[in-house]
Amino acid sequence: MSKLTFNKSNLLYLLDSLSKINDTCILHIKDDEAYAVSISEDASFILWGSISGEFGIETTLNLPSLKKLINALKVSGDETDVTLILNKNNLEYRGDKIKFKYHLYDDGILTKPKTSLEKIQSLSYNIDVDFTKSFLKNLLKTSSMFSDVNKLYINTINGIVTWALQDKTLTNSDTYSFSGNAVDFELDDFILNLDNLRMITLSAEENLQLKINTTYGIGNLSLINGDVSLNYILSSLVK
Repeated sequence: MSKLTFNKSNLLYLLDSLSKINDTCILHIKDDEAYAVSISEDASFILWGSISGEFGIETTLNLPSLKKLINALKVSGDETDVTLILNKNNLEYRGDKIKFKYHLYDDGILTKPKTSLEKIQSLSYNIDVDFTKSFLKNLLKTSSMFSDVNKLYINTINGIVTWALQDKTLTNSDTYSFSGNAVDFELDDFILNLDNLRMITLSAEENLQLKINTTYGIGNLSLINGDVSLNYILSSLVK
């Protein structure tokens, strides 16, 4: 029997972010870090999420339902830190008034992501696109006006970053575009699925940066919230 102690708000933030992409995950625990990689069904959207702490053990937790664990933690109490007892096949919480057991899957039931953490960490980027959290929120809000469009095109026109809600594969598709910052690089269409963007858990940071690898058509959005780090990997859709 081992014990794992987490900052409760940080743990909930991490689990909630992962659950938006996939309700199951393999959570890896190291001495000073817990992390998981969650991948969307079409593999175009990946989240590598991690939380720092002092765990003192190395193990893996096969979590069958993140939403169930989130709901159990939310009603467990008002403490800042939450301690979970790691038994052979479950996580156990023993509070003054509330107790619960959350059963784990055995190793091998959950499929490990084909994309390894080492591969994610090895990616490099040659273009940085700056924007704000307020801008992204407004863009997603505006996208609800266009029911036939579920794509965001990011490119440069005359040295200006342009964000366009449209679908060039459709005939007579409506278009709504925003002009961004002046830049010293050229960017051809980098196309994102709006549903993926809606699954991003934004932190308190106002200034954001999308890093893009133009060779492989891959982007990275890194967000920090306290001791939680969220690295979203977004693949450009095929034109």
